[in-house]
Amino acid sequence: MTATSNVSLNLRYREAASGLGGPWFAPDPNASQDGGHFIVSTLYRQFVSDRWSYSVRTSFLSRGITWKDPVDALDTGPFAGDGFSEINSRVKDVAWQNDLRFSESAWLVSGAEWKEEQTTNSGYSPFGTTSFDERIRNASLFANGILDFRRLPTASAGVRVDDHSKFGSVATYKLSLSYPVPGTGTTLKGSIGTGFRAPSLNELYYPFYGNPDLAPERTFGYDVGARRDFAAGRASFECAWFANSYRNMITFNPATWLADNIGEAKSSGVEIQSSLRPFAALTLRGFYAFTRTEDCATGKQLLRRPRHGGGGSASYRGGPCDVILSASRVGTRLDNDFGGPRGEYYNPAYTRLDAAVTYRANAASEVFLTVSNATDERYDEVAGYPAPGARFTLGTKVDF
Repeated sequence: MTATSNVSLNLRYREAASGLGGPWFAPDPNASQDGGHFIVSTLYRQFVSDRWSYSVRTSFLSRGITWKDPVDALDTGPFAGDGFSEINSRVKDVAWQNDLRFSESAWLVSGAEWKEEQTTNSGYSPFGTTSFDERIRNASLFANGILDFRRLPTASAGVRVDDHSKFGSVATYKLSLSYPVPGTGTTLKGSIGTGFRAPSLNELYYPFYGNPDLAPERTFGYDVGARRDFAAGRASFECAWFANSYRNMITFNPATWLADNIGEAKSSGVEIQSSLRPFAALTLRGFYAFTRTEDCATGKQLLRRPRHGGGGSASYRGGPCDVILSASRVGTRLDNDFGGPRGEYYNPAYTRLDAAVTYRANAASEVFLTVSNATDERYDEVAGYPAPGARFTLGTKVDF
C-alpha cells in the first residue's frame, strides 16, 4: 500500500433566540434567551501502511448565552426585579489516535487527548449579582486491544487514564467478549467496566446552583446478551440484561437548591431491539427498554428515569430520496417541580413522532427537511417546563 493521507475541515455557526415562558405554575411571558455558538474542527489522517495509520483531531468551540427577564406586572413580592445573565464558554480539544494491526486477528488502538474548558459569567437579579471565571483541564491516555481468532470468542480489553486539574488521576477499564455460536446465527456477548465523570463547570461554580465541593461520579456496570440473525441477515433480534452501580451520582438537591452527590444509586433492566429489511430499500427497527433505578439512601426511584420506554422507525431509500419516520414512547417517571405546588409526582407518559426527508440533487449536494414532534405533542421532559411543539427545519448540504 502506498502511504496516503486526508485532511478535513468543519465549520459551524449558529444564532438562536427564544422566549422562556417559565413553568406552568409561574409563567413569565417576557423572559427570553438568545445566543449562539461557533465550532471549528480539523482532522488529519495518515495511512502509513496496510497495518498502521494514525490521526490528529483538533476542535475549538465558542458559545455565548444571554438571559433577560425584565420586571413585569406578574413579578410581585420582595424579590421582584430585573434579571440578567451572560455566560460565555470556550472549549479547546486536541486528540491523537494510533491504529496498529499486528495480524488479521489482533490489533491495538491507542492515543491521547487534551481538553480545556473555560466559562465566564456575569449577571444580576433580585437575589444579588453573580460573577465567576473558571477553567478546568483534562489530559488522558487510552488503549484498546482486540483479539479475534477463529473458533474462539472475540475479546476486547481497554483502559483509560484521566488526569483532571481538580480531581487528579483516575483509571477506568472495559472488558468485553462476543462469541458467534457455529451454525445457529446466534452471537452471545457480554461486557464489564468502570466509568468516571467529573462535574461540569456549571455544576461546580454556576451562581446559586454550583457546588465546588462536589465529588466526581464513579460507575461500575456489566451486561450480558444475545443476538440472533434470520433470513440471511435480513432480520435480527437482540436482547440484553444490564446492571449499573453509581457512587457520588451528581444531581440536584431540593433542600439546598444546589448540585449535590447521591452517595450510592443503582439501575438495572432489559433492552430489546429488532430489525427487518423486507426489501433492499426499506428497513424497519423497533426497541424497548425496561429500567429499574434506586437511590440507595432513600429507596426511591431516581428522578426522570422512566421505567418503560420504546419506539420504532422506518427508513426508505429509493433513488435520490431518503425518508425516515420514527416514533418514541417515554413512560411515566418520578419528577419534582421544585418550587411548584405539585412537589414530587409522576410525570405523564408521552409519544413523539419525527420525520426527515432528504433529496440528493447530485453526488455533491442535497436538500433536507426535518419535522420534530410532528403531532405537536404537549409534554414536559422536566416537570413544569413544556417541551417545544412541532418544529420544521429546511436546509441544504454541499460537498466540495
